[in-house]
Amino acid sequence: MSAPQREILLGIDTISKDGIKNSPVLLWTLRQFVRPGDTIHLVHASKSLATPALAGGHVTDNMSSDVLRDMERTVEDVVHQALPLYLSAEVAKSIQLRVTIQKGDPRDALLRLSESASVVAIVVGSRGIGAFQRALQGSVSDHLAHNSSTSVIIVKTDD
Repeated sequence: MSAPQREILLGIDTISKDGIKNSPVLLWTLRQFVRPGDTIHLVHASKSLATPALAGGHVTDNMSSDVLRDMERTVEDVVHQALPLYLSAEVAKSIQLRVTIQKGDPRDALLRLSESASVVAIVVGSRGIGAFQRALQGSVSDHLAHNSSTSVIIVKTDD
C-alpha cells in the first residue's frame, strides 16, 4: 500500500526568479522535508503585487487572471529547474507543483489553503524582526503558528 499523497504549503515572500532559486524556505523543504510523490504548493500573497522581475516592471493592483497565471507558470518553471539540483532525478520527477499568486494578506491565504485534508504542513520563513516591529507589522509565521490547525514549520532566514 502506498503512502497517501501529501501537500506541503510554502509561503514565499518573493516571486523574482533569483528570489525563488535562493529561497531558504524552498531549499529547506527540498533538502529536509519533501518525499517522493509530494505536492509542493508555493503560495505568494501580497497586499500589493509588485512584480518587477516577472511582469516587466509594471505594478498593478488590477492584474488580469491571464497575467497572474503567466506569473504562476514562470514560478513553476523556475522551481522545476531547481528540483534536480536538490533531489534525485527520480524523486524530482515524482514531485507535483502548484503555484498560487494572489493579492491579499499572506496569513489569510495560507490559513485558507491549509484547510485541505491533504496539507501536512505550512513552511514559512522568519526574519526574526523582533517583538516591537512584529507588533507593528504583524508576523506571518507568528500568526500561522498561533492560528493554524496544520503543522507550521518556520525556517530562519537571513533577510
